[in-house]
Amino acid sequence: MAGFSRNHRLACVGITGWNASDYALLTRVVAEAVRSRILPLRGAMARLSTSAGAPAPDKPVEDELLAIERTPCIQEARAVVPRAQGFVDLFSGAGGFKLGFARAGLAPLVCADNSGVVQATHLANYPDIPFVLGDLGLPDVQKQVASITGPEPFAVVGGPPCQGFSVFGKRRMSVRTGLDARDDPRNRLVFSFVDTIARLNPRWVVMENVAGFASLDEGSFVKRVRAEFIRIGYSTIEYRILDAADYGVPQRRKRFVLIANRTGHVIPWPKRKFFEKPMDWQKPFRTVGEAIGDLAEPGSHAIHTCHVPMNHKPLQVERYRRIPEGGRLDVDALPAELRKAYRSDEVKNFSHVFKRLHRKRPSGTLVPGHNAFPIHPWLDRALTVREAARLQTFPDEIEFKGAREDQGIQVGNAFPPLLAELIANNLLKAEANDWYPGAVPKLARYTLLELDDAQPELPLAPDQPVTLPSTLRSKQQELVPT
Repeated sequence: MAGFSRNHRLACVGITGWNASDYALLTRVVAEAVRSRILPLRGAMARLSTSAGAPAPDKPVEDELLAIERTPCIQEARAVVPRAQGFVDLFSGAGGFKLGFARAGLAPLVCADNSGVVQATHLANYPDIPFVLGDLGLPDVQKQVASITGPEPFAVVGGPPCQGFSVFGKRRMSVRTGLDARDDPRNRLVFSFVDTIARLNPRWVVMENVAGFASLDEGSFVKRVRAEFIRIGYSTIEYRILDAADYGVPQRRKRFVLIANRTGHVIPWPKRKFFEKPMDWQKPFRTVGEAIGDLAEPGSHAIHTCHVPMNHKPLQVERYRRIPEGGRLDVDALPAELRKAYRSDEVKNFSHVFKRLHRKRPSGTLVPGHNAFPIHPWLDRALTVREAARLQTFPDEIEFKGAREDQGIQVGNAFPPLLAELIANNLLKAEANDWYPGAVPKLARYTLLELDDAQPELPLAPDQPVTLPSTLRSKQQELVPT
């Protein structure tokens, strides 16, 4: 359509009343749609072709990656990205947030965790990124992180542990005991996370935890955490339960995610683009077969780190052989010689141990520990750490340190890097495009975001005024189309 004016081009596609930003966004969306059809999907072996040192917040990632295979340029990002575009990773674990946010173009300033094996994994993979080993519940450790970070980073991310409720049932907390949630020692690291945020004063905060976090103590605990963030200046705050499979991760993994800012921007939740039962125009869930199919080859064990199969006992292998793909062990159908367990009188069908994955479906939620991983879709063994890491969308270059159990715990506890990248990309877009309440283009809402239903839409017609909240009216001249 060269040689035509912008209005002529818009008219040719039947669009009227759009402003320049709408047209530019449509152009990018169409270009990426074409690109996703041209580039072949190579599953977990898809190549990372962009530099984390060159932020490109408008580039979607879900069509290019199932897992991030490479991690070049994360070290270089610290040198080329301004400190104001850096982030801090607290309770960093295996580094899912670190990888995702770095790939989005943000620079990791410092990571912190209380685990020695996590430190070993970090030093082996990111030797140039500072790491603080210590208990973040201690003020001195928080001060050490702050001294390295510097003033006002772009974001602080992390998943502070909240002990004893994720899989072991309900806890009796403040509602039933009358105690203040801050006084419960099991909650100290959650509130230490808030305290560290207050010291670092980032523009954005992203906190994740198990899905049960939202209903803990009959919902009163998350309300208290929200109030704490508001108290320290983060009045724009939302939380949701996200299923990683909806965003291209080959795993049904529901996580509590809280996003807050002190800038007044909308919370730019990424749009779900993968579906269990997709319509013709939608994408299906990514599958286990796409992610780990190549790792079933015998030669792959010599190529990849952390890819050593467990040496199962013969009786256990016989039980595995009786589990259909995508199914569970039928204990009642076992012959007598397979019913007796090694340490008890009867085999118990733990859902995560005697569950075989299906190659044409996403995995169920991975839980920490090498002996807790599910069974391979067609091999009679549990997943290796490398296969589990693929299902979490970790790149093959990441080597997890420690004993196999330590490696499995790091992988099973991690936040999927691909989902972290999508979140980080949208945070960058929100600032770059001035997405304040009432000022988000309709096309962005349609293609990129899932905003709170209460958020008003920006009208398409450029001559219609935008009404902003009183706290943001000082920015009205920047936001109202002219």
